[in-house]
Amino acid sequence: AISVTGGWQISTVDSAGAARRLAPWQVRRVTAHIEEHLASTIRLEDLARLARLSHSHFCRAFKESLGHPAHAYVMRRRVQRAQGLMLTTAESLSQIAAQCGMADQAHFCKLFRRLVGQSPNAWRRAHRQVEVSAA
Repeated sequence: AISVTGGWQISTVDSAGAARRLAPWQVRRVTAHIEEHLASTIRLEDLARLARLSHSHFCRAFKESLGHPAHAYVMRRRVQRAQGLMLTTAESLSQIAAQCGMADQAHFCKLFRRLVGQSPNAWRRAHRQVEVSAA
């Protein structure tokens, strides 16, 4: 609902919180940018600019729309990309970490363990064995 008071439009949030969410075009634009730039630095200011929002409004709207803060979303996507690379390439973890935008292998391993629950090497061994035995 929108009310007009003294020439100003005041938007009130409906029960679903729609006014606090990103519009579909904003979600598509921001997530596409994240996917294209996972290997490099992704700044929240740049994402907010893509969505044409202030930094603080973008952060709130992103979390409301996608369920996680933008930084957590980016980190999770980097780990997911790393998982794909670990299954499809023989590259070292340090090479994979660099390709996924991680500062170094130690940072990658710490983040991976926190999000996945096991070390990257253990995860890679377990999932490669499943893949080999399934073939």
